[in-house]
Amino acid sequence: MPYGASPSKYFLPDTSDIQYMNTPEKGEIMKAIRSSYKNGTLPEAGMILMADNKPFEVLYDTDNDPYELNNLADDPKYKDKLKELSKVHEEWSVRIYDAGLIPETIIRSLEEEYGKPIYNIMREQEIPVDEIQRVAFSRDIEVLVNALDHDDASVRYWGAIGLGNFY
Repeated sequence: MPYGASPSKYFLPDTSDIQYMNTPEKGEIMKAIRSSYKNGTLPEAGMILMADNKPFEVLYDTDNDPYELNNLADDPKYKDKLKELSKVHEEWSVRIYDAGLIPETIIRSLEEEYGKPIYNIMREQEIPVDEIQRVAFSRDIEVLVNALDHDDASVRYWGAIGLGNFY
């Protein structure tokens, strides 16, 4: 798997990939998909997408599994590759001042407070991207509980979401 690796983390693993949205649900296609899922007649890929929850972390060999159906994240053979790719992603995210883990409502509050777009705020203010990541990526209950007392709203958010994922 030298080039075709695709890692991802799901921060809301208790949700389906195909979540309810009012308008599409009224259409014949979505009705047929929901019916086939209920009856167990969807193809394997459809069943994976419709599952009530998903794993916290996935790793796919996209060269040999282009439809990303075989999750290798729990395979000990790929433990080091998953760790390597996760570290690269985390470092890149901090380096580019990624706001992707900041909830939309918090982004809007920051933009209102500073009178600037989030792009500028991320580069001019002390936004703890590394700490937000550490908590969002954590499965350690102590880390998540401690995050609830953090000064940063996004860190507290991910602490609460992470704890919620355990129940």
